Amino acid sequence: MNTEYFAEILENLLSIHSPLGYHEEIIPFMDNELRAMGYTPKHFKRGGLSVSFGKGKHIAISCHLDEIGLSVRQIKENGRMTLSPHGGIYAKTINDSDAELVTLDGSKYYGTIRHEYASVHMAERDEYGEKMDLYKNMEFILDELVSSKAEVEALGIHPGDYLLLDPRTKFTESGFIKSRFIDDKACVAIVLAALKEIAEKNIQLNKKITVQFSVYEENGTGGATGLDDDVEEMLALDIGCAAKNSSAEETKVSIIAKDSRSPYSRQVIQRLKRLADEQNIAYTIDVNYPHYGSDVHPAVNAGHDMLYGLIGPGTYASHGYERTHIRAIVNTYRLLMAYLMEE
Repeated sequence: MNTEYFAEILENLLSIHSPLGYHEEIIPFMDNELRAMGYTPKHFKRGGLSVSFGKGKHIAISCHLDEIGLSVRQIKENGRMTLSPHGGIYAKTINDSDAELVTLDGSKYYGTIRHEYASVHMAERDEYGEKMDLYKNMEFILDELVSSKAEVEALGIHPGDYLLLDPRTKFTESGFIKSRFIDDKACVAIVLAALKEIAEKNIQLNKKITVQFSVYEENGTGGATGLDDDVEEMLALDIGCAAKNSSAEETKVSIIAKDSRSPYSRQVIQRLKRLADEQNIAYTIDVNYPHYGSDVHPAVNAGHDMLYGLIGPGTYASHGYERTHIRAIVNTYRLLMAYLMEE
């Protein structure tokens, strides 16, 4: 694996905001990157894109470009704004986060998301200890000299405007990667690294491959878009959740056996395990539950008759300030390439 390319492309991806429904920055970037490798992307009307190449049994690879996020719900009389979540975002993970508000005309303003009782010295004890709630007591505060709803509206700000969270990306000397939105930008970078190697080395595969870069995965509909009827098998790449009740590890690739929506195809799990064992790839077999799904489920629900599986780097603190390790990235990459090159 070209880890230098991976790190560069991942840092670029993480710097491009793409919360659920806001894809106008990430799609042109992906188009340019794929065309530079020699691929011809197909674009979908609702967003997302894919590339296809090769001949033979048709399999699909899917990863998603969209992130969890936020938008303005209401402008309050004091000029502060209440919040509306996009996807599974939780208040405790975004308190005191810097964000950029983008209006419908493209203007951008900076500010911070805070609990209403942010000043320790002035809040009553029961107020300061109140549980953070996106709907009840969290707000976005502009870094502008405004103190009324009218002054905020004069800036061209409306309900529905996106709040783009600072990803806070860091690569440590010990190999850890810390950032918001490792889910699923790390897997997008892994897939791009694989496509780059296939193109540069002119690797011939004995199957037809469609690589789908979806949007709207975070609302459970992304994978339904753009698959041909003859796809026989689909492998999604998304994070494995390293957590208290999981087997996943931050240095290994997760082979997901089941999530909140369904078990994955036993035949695919068996093959992935065999490939990992044969090539000495460090892996775990995990159950991502109870708040997890992937792109394969909307594809199956849309009527595609196919086998399906899921792999991804073990990642800690999902949908928060996430962390994984370069070893998990390399192990995921190696298993993906083994799967693609399987006879």
